Amino acid sequence: MNLGLAPRRLGFFQKNQANNHKVHSISQAEMLEDLRILKTLDQIKDDLSLAHQNFDETTNETLIDVYIYEIKSLHMKFKYYHEICKERGLIR
Repeated sequence: MNLGLAPRRLGFFQKNQANNHKVHSISQAEMLEDLRILKTLDQIKDDLSLAHQNFDETTNETLIDVYIYEIKSLHMKFKYYHEICKERGLIR
């Protein structure tokens, strides 16, 4: 017997009547995209760490310039993906 107590669906949102929060349901494609973005962010962190290590260890002037530009580029890339993660609610 249904007493009308089941949660009511509101578009993409499902309202949880017990605690009055909206829960966003996402598709498998969105979940895969979120994972791809998080993996990319982790890869950028690893690349940045390696670039800093290479910069610290080199004495060649040309390579010093290369690593400076690589580090700057990776910082900008990290910032871009970090903002995407924040917008998607993957990180705070």
